[in-house]
Amino acid sequence: MNRQLLGYFLTSEGLFLDYLSRLEGLNLQKGDWNIVNWVVAFRKEKSRLPTWEELKVRYDVVPVKENLDKVFVEQEIERYIRDERLKSWIISVANGIDKGITDYGKVFDDVKRLREELDFVPQEGSDIKKRFVEVIDILSSPEMHVRVPSGIKGLDKILDGGFSKGETAIMIAPPGIGKTTFLLNVMYSAVINRRHVLFISKEMSELRLLDRLYRRISKSSKKDIRVSGIKVKERLERFFRYVKISGSILYKRPYSWGAQDIGMYIDKLKSKGMVIDILLIDYMDKLRVPKGDFRLALRDLTEELRYLSIEKNLALVTATQANRLALSAVTITEEHVSESFGKVEVADVVMSLGRTQKDEEKGVGRIVMLKNREGAGRGVIIPISLDLDKCIMEGVD
Repeated sequence: MNRQLLGYFLTSEGLFLDYLSRLEGLNLQKGDWNIVNWVVAFRKEKSRLPTWEELKVRYDVVPVKENLDKVFVEQEIERYIRDERLKSWIISVANGIDKGITDYGKVFDDVKRLREELDFVPQEGSDIKKRFVEVIDILSSPEMHVRVPSGIKGLDKILDGGFSKGETAIMIAPPGIGKTTFLLNVMYSAVINRRHVLFISKEMSELRLLDRLYRRISKSSKKDIRVSGIKVKERLERFFRYVKISGSILYKRPYSWGAQDIGMYIDKLKSKGMVIDILLIDYMDKLRVPKGDFRLALRDLTEELRYLSIEKNLALVTATQANRLALSAVTITEEHVSESFGKVEVADVVMSLGRTQKDEEKGVGRIVMLKNREGAGRGVIIPISLDLDKCIMEGVD
């Protein structure tokens, strides 16, 4: 950094507080970090920054102070930080390409992180006295109270009508219990309640999911389709004549997409006129995460998904795998989540889906509410009926 700018930065309280953290990791000129560290210690000891004269007495490499416009100084400091950050990132990516070890998923994640880091818009916070009219108007608007019903009465009652936009809900269940069926029933409920829905599958093909969804809509078994396909088509035609809201099912191979990829796809749909109300992901364990500590990465993934639901103003519902102990458990709780408790730690709503052997024979099961950030119901058990052949999951009165 030009030492004239460095001098302004280290003697101006506003500049110092705004940009000090952004300088971390940058390659300042030789000796400049010594100056910065001395100023940090000076401020800690004397509760103020040094004057320009005090700085120049300590370090004669600091030039004589010139009269520079404050806005110009800020712009030049921001330009320097932005250029150095980008240069450092480009060099690291180029080195990775040369060595053949580039993780392109991480490259995209880095681009998003850099965009946020290099956003120099001042963060002033919210003045509680000035914003109450605006906030109450927002909170009382119909849009803030839009819910996407799950279609399961007991669950929707606890959720005050269904899943809320800006929130992330996670269903915990062992393999083969009904995670996909649950999500498809949420899709069905969203469509009949005139909500735009996107279902992203990381496990089943689009054909298999459409098969299950159409069975749910038409209340048909596999045998019904095989023997009376024409009648099933007629039921579906009547249904789609009535339902005008669109929905979409997309398959992406496991670990090929992360939260950012999903966000860009949602933006693409929006550009075509389809604004998503609810996003269903089957299931989160098969989304791409950065390499490294896998358990920490899974927790970060939930944070990313939660940020996605807020940024895109949609309800996000996904599922995660339960561990082996859940197979013999009557009631599945957070302790049964596989790999990392962090996956569910930051979610807004956490549920579990369980069925014993006897339950399977009777075609029943239970959903347990484990966490509901915006409401009550923790520990409530919601009985359900489950017809896997027709892909129907409903609450039991």
